Amino acid sequence: MRFKFLHFIIICSLVLWHQAAVAQCPGGVPPLQIVQYDSTSIGDDLSYFPYDQFDPSMGTLLGVSVRVKVTGLIRMTVINYNTTPRAFDVEVRRRDYFMAPGLGIYIMVDSTVNYNTNPIPAAQYPGTPPTYSDRVPNDDFSNINERLISAPVNKEVIQEITDPAILANYLGTGAIELEYALSPGYSVEGFGSSQTESRITTYNTRIVIELIYTYCPNSILPTGKLEFDAAKQADNNVLLTWTKEKETNGILYTPEISTDGKNFSGIGAMQSQQPANESTIVKYQFDYRLPGITNDGKIYFRLKQTAVNGQISYSETRVINFETLREKLSLYPNPAERNVTLSFDSQQKDNLNLALLNSSGQVVETRNISPGGARTYNFAFTRNHPPGVYFVRVINAATRQQQVLRLMIR
Repeated sequence: MRFKFLHFIIICSLVLWHQAAVAQCPGGVPPLQIVQYDSTSIGDDLSYFPYDQFDPSMGTLLGVSVRVKVTGLIRMTVINYNTTPRAFDVEVRRRDYFMAPGLGIYIMVDSTVNYNTNPIPAAQYPGTPPTYSDRVPNDDFSNINERLISAPVNKEVIQEITDPAILANYLGTGAIELEYALSPGYSVEGFGSSQTESRITTYNTRIVIELIYTYCPNSILPTGKLEFDAAKQADNNVLLTWTKEKETNGILYTPEISTDGKNFSGIGAMQSQQPANESTIVKYQFDYRLPGITNDGKIYFRLKQTAVNGQISYSETRVINFETLREKLSLYPNPAERNVTLSFDSQQKDNLNLALLNSSGQVVETRNISPGGARTYNFAFTRNHPPGVYFVRVINAATRQQQVLRLMIR
């Protein structure tokens, strides 16, 4: 993995162009806000773009926009080592795709360019192909054809995400990873006895990926300072606590829960208690037992505050992360040939459905595995697959949790 150019830009402003894709904030106040990340990579065949997940404490995430723009071409070189000029048929191929959480594999470019009967003069050192260090052009460079390029690319794709199930991949305090892969290929066929060297010489491709979070910021609480927290206890219990300065009577506190960080529902209610001394800080606590764990292992809590006049405001959102398959699974060696080992951070007792996908997103092999409580599981693919970029998709048969890992096969 190589990073050529990488920078981040964070912007908070009104969102006008993006409002068509996401809902408005309740009442239009406060207005929609954005956090934007912008990364650029030049010339790599495989580029990773790491971004921060959206911090739920900033507000409620309404939508994510993934914008991908690619410009450039692929150039290749063909050298004729024959004693006489030769004609060659050349085919140049490229396939570009990107991956984003919840979107899977998206093909950006899939093109093939054919160059038929390209005549190339004889080499400077005809006869037996020279050693690697002598692979040089002839005096006038006429035995090199560098005009063979793939079709120029200038393409832009925007993916809008508003599905709460997919948005959950972008929420939290960790990182997400977007990936762009450029897979070049070529074939050369000579007429007569042919001795050639052919190779991709440059990509000249510029990739720009923007990730834009659109959200409604949390309202400022009307009076006094409120601190809200959520802590994981034993046996799936959660303890919600909050403290309030300058507390008054007549305020209704409603703890709320969400499995996606967007859609919340109340789980109880408590009335405020005004202390005898105005300077006293009032502390509240609320115990809640989770009925189960979500698919991605994250539970979101916030505190709704309703004043006597009906004004509603919300605390910061707190996230409790329960370990899931998404956090436990890795594989090695990578690159691999045929044998692969899955590794878990703890004992894996559930059965797993495993699929191997090629760079086009096609399933080329499937199997069901039973780790049986082990922390590693060794297996071999049923056949030798062509070298390249693949993806191993693992689904927990019990919880339906899913993880996709990139694998290089050599």
